[in-house]
Amino acid sequence: MATDRLRDVARSRFLDEVVESYGVKLNGRPGQRVRQGLCVKHEEADGSFTVYADSQRFYCFGCGWWGDSLDFITFMDNLSLREASAKVQNLPDPSPTSRARRPKRYRPPRRDGVLVEHARQYYANCLFKQESGEPGRRYLQGRNIKQESARILSIGYCSGDGLANHFNQLGFNVKRQMRSGLFTKYPRERFEGMVVVPEMRRGRPIWLTGRRVNDDVKPKYQTIPGAKVLLGLGTIKKDRPAGELLITEGVFDYIVLRQWGMNMSVALAGNGKVERILYETKKSGVSSVAFALDADSKSDGLLESILAELAIPARVAELPEGKDVADLAMIPDGRERFEIALLEARPGEHVLKELVSKREESGELDRKEKALAR
Repeated sequence: MATDRLRDVARSRFLDEVVESYGVKLNGRPGQRVRQGLCVKHEEADGSFTVYADSQRFYCFGCGWWGDSLDFITFMDNLSLREASAKVQNLPDPSPTSRARRPKRYRPPRRDGVLVEHARQYYANCLFKQESGEPGRRYLQGRNIKQESARILSIGYCSGDGLANHFNQLGFNVKRQMRSGLFTKYPRERFEGMVVVPEMRRGRPIWLTGRRVNDDVKPKYQTIPGAKVLLGLGTIKKDRPAGELLITEGVFDYIVLRQWGMNMSVALAGNGKVERILYETKKSGVSSVAFALDADSKSDGLLESILAELAIPARVAELPEGKDVADLAMIPDGRERFEIALLEARPGEHVLKELVSKREESGELDRKEKALAR
C-alpha cells in the first residue's frame, strides 16, 4: 500500500528530532522515552503535546491530536503525505547524540510501600467508620457503587485531616513522609476531598489514585507521583486459565466492571504511556485483550498506538455515544447495553485501519483549513 510505504519513510527519522526541527521545545533529552512540549495546534499554558519514542507517535492530551512525523509535517507546512515524506528525507541531519535506538526495558515503579499501606488503611477507616467519611460514602452511593464493592477493592476516602498526625504517632519522620508522595505541601494531603483507590499487588498497595467528590474543585484526579500502572492488574488471580483482559479507561469504569463481576478488568486510570501498558499486558499472561474506552476521539491516538504494537489478539467495544462504563451504571439497562457492546466488539486490526484512515483524513482537512486561513 502506497500510504504504508510513505509511513515507513517517516520512521527513518526520530519523531522528536522532526518536531524540534520546527522550533518546538521538548523537555528531556533526545531519545528519551517520553518528551513533552507545547502543542502547536492549540493555545495552551501547560505542555500536553507528548512524543513517545517507542511507538514514534505523538499525542496531545489537550486537543486529542495524534499521529506520526508525516502528520506533524502535513499540518505545519500544508503538505500532502507524499510531499511530507519527501521533506522528512531532506531534513538537516541532527547534531550527534548518544541516544540509543533500542529503548530501555520498562521497570515497574518502586514506592514507600509501608507508608502507602498505612495510608490505605487510614483512608478505608475514614470511609467506612468515621463521620468525616460521609462525603465519600455519599459520592459512592450517587455513582451506584455498593459498600461491599468498595470494601472488596479497598477503596477509602481522604478527608484531608489527620494523616500527618497519624504518621507522627506511628513514629515516621517528616522527611520520609514528604518523600512518600502522599502530601503536596506537608502536611497538606494529596488526596484531600477524594475517593481513593489502591492498586494492590501481592496483597499490598503499590499505588494510589483519587477522584474528587466535588467537581467544582480542581484537579479532579490525583495520583502518587511517578509511573502509573494498570489499575486492577494485581488482583487478577495468577492461577486462572489464560483469558481475555478487559481494559477500560477511568477509575470508576473499573470499579463498575468489578461490581458487575467482570474480574478480568483493569483501567488505564490516566496511564497514557504505551510501553507501560504493553509491558503489563504481556506480564499478565492473558491470551487476548478487549478495549472498552470512552466514546470520544481523545482515546483514538492512544488506542491506535497500542493496537499497532500489541502482540496478542485484540477487540474493541463501541460504547454508546457520549457514554463511558461508569455512565452506564447509572441507567437501568446499562449493564445489558455494555454486555451487548462487548459481544459486538470488532477485531483490533479492523479498528486500527479505521483509526489510521481517520487520522489521515483529519490531517488532510487540517492542511486545507490552514491553507484557506492564509
